[in-house]
Amino acid sequence: MQRIFYAEAESSAWPADYAWGALKKAQFTDRAYQEARRSLEKQLRPTPQAFSILCSHALENAKTEKMIPQSLWASWFPDRGVKELQSLLELADRSPWIDGAYRAIALDRLNKVGHYRLVINYWKKHKAEVESDVATWAQTGRALASLRRKSEARKMMSSWHGRRGVAMWMVANYVGCLSALWPSDLKEIIATSGDALRDLPHDHCARYLAHVKAEACALLGDEQGLRGTWNQYPSYFDCRENSNEWFEDRRRPLLSDIPMLVRFLQQGQVGLYRRTVWRLRWRHISKSLGTRR
Repeated sequence: MQRIFYAEAESSAWPADYAWGALKKAQFTDRAYQEARRSLEKQLRPTPQAFSILCSHALENAKTEKMIPQSLWASWFPDRGVKELQSLLELADRSPWIDGAYRAIALDRLNKVGHYRLVINYWKKHKAEVESDVATWAQTGRALASLRRKSEARKMMSSWHGRRGVAMWMVANYVGCLSALWPSDLKEIIATSGDALRDLPHDHCARYLAHVKAEACALLGDEQGLRGTWNQYPSYFDCRENSNEWFEDRRRPLLSDIPMLVRFLQQGQVGLYRRTVWRLRWRHISKSLGTRR
């Protein structure tokens, strides 16, 4: 396991996963973890998958509970598993081989269990390092968006066009922080979603971006833009939701609303079309009442 975990190169995640799985079956993971941790303390460089396994084990071994989001109390006084994960990240940070890939792995694990505040705290302490790497930048944007700190998230993620290696899910986090009540934000949603759908490899957020773009066109009164989006990405507007895809809960009704809008347009049912658009707008208004932008 040590030879696999601390190999000079990693062409596949399979060897590390297989080795760890075998150790699990033999009930040797605790001993193996301590051995791997001692190597990390000596500043030996684990492969990215090995570091991912160590971070996951730290949480699993302490039975860290996932809570979306974690409470302030849990952020101030994290459990044993989170402290151990932070310790692994500190060890990596002190090593000469540290780069964004390792930081992003640890921040991703914190985000997955709902410790968004700890990710943001790390960003504030290591701004230059975090913002210079697209993977760590994305995890910070994810944490800000998840805590509904939209202003900060928009400011950070609006620079996505100028970054290399941006994934579609990162753009989806940014789009989710824009308001459907402001024309300027609707225009930004249309432009950003369109650019992402055109230029980035489609992932589990592609269906969401197609629907959000279509909704923004409808809310801006751009019927031609709505038709164009529908015609360009017809497979995403089949009223279905794949279990492997991500769709923002508050926008899930769009899965049926957008096909309905296009049908009203095609059939010349102007009154029904306008009423449906108003219903979309009211949905956003009602959810924003009493909340800060």
